[in-house]
Amino acid sequence: MQEVSKSFDMTNLFDHQQHEANSFLNDLSLLLGKPDDSTHALRVLSSVFYALRQRITVFESMHLVSQLPLILKGIYVDSWDIEQPLSGADTMDEFLNQVKNFSGSFSALDFADDEEAKEKIKIVFIALRRYVSEQELDQIRDELPKEIAEMV
Repeated sequence: MQEVSKSFDMTNLFDHQQHEANSFLNDLSLLLGKPDDSTHALRVLSSVFYALRQRITVFESMHLVSQLPLILKGIYVDSWDIEQPLSGADTMDEFLNQVKNFSGSFSALDFADDEEAKEKIKIVFIALRRYVSEQELDQIRDELPKEIAEMV
């Protein structure tokens, strides 16, 4: 009987995690001005995560990831090579290029120009405040050049 109870609890856990991720993506979609396009929100989130993890230490990334719900953790670490050296993107242009490059063929659709890209990066961090403490965001800002840190 206890075995059935454990599997039921695990199913509820997965359902809860899926609901939480969908809720976050729906909220992010709304903030991005595309309330009916959670796929767009997912691409933008993934692109920002990609550029961020290329710029902050693995140690700091782990602190960030520890505060995220399970599915968002997976999005952050998807295809991440932690042995790859940090990018050293010290300018806004370099950081924006990393964000756009990860978006690939959707880059022009997701980030039409630099101003739109900056705004979407800011929106991602606004949405992440739902889970990430201000102290953690301060630590991330400390690892970024000033002009990039201002978006966090």
